[in-house]
Amino acid sequence: MKKYIKQILRVAVSVLLIYILFYKVGFKEVYENLLTVNPFYLALMIVVVFMSFLITSISIKVLLSPLKLRKLRLKKLVWYSMLTYAISRFIPGRIGDLSLVYFLKKEDIPIGKASAIVLMDRIIMFFVHFILASFGFFIFFPSIVAIRLTCISILIFVVLIFFIIWKKGRGIVKKYILRKHSEMFTGFYRTFSSYFKHYKHILLINMGLSLVKVLFFGLMICFAFFAINQQISVSILTIMIISSITNILSLIPITISGLGVRETSAVFMFSELGVLPEFTMSAYIILLFIRYVSSGILLLVWTWSKKH
Repeated sequence: MKKYIKQILRVAVSVLLIYILFYKVGFKEVYENLLTVNPFYLALMIVVVFMSFLITSISIKVLLSPLKLRKLRLKKLVWYSMLTYAISRFIPGRIGDLSLVYFLKKEDIPIGKASAIVLMDRIIMFFVHFILASFGFFIFFPSIVAIRLTCISILIFVVLIFFIIWKKGRGIVKKYILRKHSEMFTGFYRTFSSYFKHYKHILLINMGLSLVKVLFFGLMICFAFFAINQQISVSILTIMIISSITNILSLIPITISGLGVRETSAVFMFSELGVLPEFTMSAYIILLFIRYVSSGILLLVWTWSKKH
């Protein structure tokens, strides 16, 4: 019962943040901007989304390459990446990203190894976001706030690594989280640690691919502004930094997948760069539309395919 109450509260906070943002920015202004949407840029955004699925799949395939497992076709990995993306839209935090473990398990990849691969990919992605966001914290926020945000990000990263690398940390996870299911994750630490010992070049390749994914996130935002005929004078690197900051802030588990937190922080940062709030809000509404409509379609296709 408590679980459902928490979910309802997260939805309520998301809706409240979006409503307040609309109220402050102006419903009429955003609505008028959305009436001018150029379908060409919407099509480009969809292309970029599918390209990001491809890069995500290549990242996972690269991480899987050192393991002596049955080869998994890239086409299937792309499909699994799309489903993971769709599921994560409707689950708080980044728990939905771990649904990829379920799909890899279907391909006879042991849960322990699959979990290590997926978590490794997400940690590297977080690290890339953190590096970019660290510059942005000091650009957009007062020094004391920037230092606090940097420290919180480092703390999250350190705590996560603590529970993975340190034996006592793994023991806490087994005892209080995994419990009777801990045996299912046999091979997790051995797989995870092997990359730092023997496959550092694989981690560097994955890091490079993660940076490409952030570039695609930045392009998505650019095209969203172009879709409402706004040629903003903000560099792609700055947009990538903003994207990284919003992704880190969206990890705060008070809303559904960062809904509301992401948009509020984006409006603030773009305003600091001279972009009117109504334009940023309109662009991010388009991004929301693309994300949730595409996720809904993917989940419907998946449901239909399972029945047939």
